[in-house]
Amino acid sequence: MNIWKTALAAGSVIATRQAINAARDLHANDILGAIGLERRRSAFEVALPALGMFLGGAALGAGVALLVAPMSGKELRSEIGKRASDVKERASRGVEELEERIQQSTGNAFGRNEARRES
Repeated sequence: MNIWKTALAAGSVIATRQAINAARDLHANDILGAIGLERRRSAFEVALPALGMFLGGAALGAGVALLVAPMSGKELRSEIGKRASDVKERASRGVEELEERIQQSTGNAFGRNEARRES
């Protein structure tokens, strides 16, 4: 009789572990899908792919417009070089500004934490 109780207890422990592992892999979408529902997509999830497609189309259109522009090849290459350097400058300025903002915000947060510790 003790053997049966021990075997039953061991089987229960194993089954419990398997159930816990199965529950860890279970997500809200799995549960909703099992009952025939789905999670509502956020506006960000809907707008981001559309924005990406729009920007990709705009870049493609700009490239085609440059290629069919009434300029000679030398002028076109010069214009592309100028625009590329402008974009590079704007991007580097944006990165510098972002770095400054991050440093300011982390510095401010660090200063607030130090003030709290001192008081």
